Amino acid sequence: MYAINHAATALAIKSRYRQVPLLWLFVGSQLIELMWVAFQFLDLERIKVKDNAVHLDYLPFSHSLATGLGLGILTWLGISRGLKRPELGQATGIAVASHILLDLPLHEPDIQEAPFVDQPKLGGSIYKSPALALILETAYGICCWWTYGGSRALLAVITLFNLLNLPFLFPRLIPGILPAVRRQPKIVAALILLQILATWLFVGLFSRRPAQGS
Repeated sequence: MYAINHAATALAIKSRYRQVPLLWLFVGSQLIELMWVAFQFLDLERIKVKDNAVHLDYLPFSHSLATGLGLGILTWLGISRGLKRPELGQATGIAVASHILLDLPLHEPDIQEAPFVDQPKLGGSIYKSPALALILETAYGICCWWTYGGSRALLAVITLFNLLNLPFLFPRLIPGILPAVRRQPKIVAALILLQILATWLFVGLFSRRPAQGS
């Protein structure tokens, strides 16, 4: 799932936990992706270009079930008990765990059960049908917006950022992008990091719910 819809997930969680600052939910929902970006730059995980597409290939440390769910539980317990803020802990823990659960049906079979457990590899492979993936992701983002009760401007942001994922879903639309990624795979990690930060900025700016009756 792309950055905009993980940010939209934060909005949906916020609709249940009104007192929790949205920034905590943004960071929680993208913690695993931020780890992936760091591990790409450290050469601990890798991507590859094959069959005219970018494949995540090897991401056992950031994107395993044990990592995602384990970090969610640790976040919940750490904040609830360490900071004595149970609602914040629960909401942020849910945000952290949501990332891997939302990625699972979309990824190719590249998600491991745990970092050093090579098989089985899990993933519903929806991204193998890019048009279907775009429709489902956009629909999911809109559902989160509706759950949150956001403004029309926020809906436009979510829709636009989903459309901006077209080059990731259809890389052949941009001549030269796949050869560039082959030469320098870290371009993808840099672009994903920029996308995460941009979604936080724009979703945060337009996340104020309209007044009743407006």
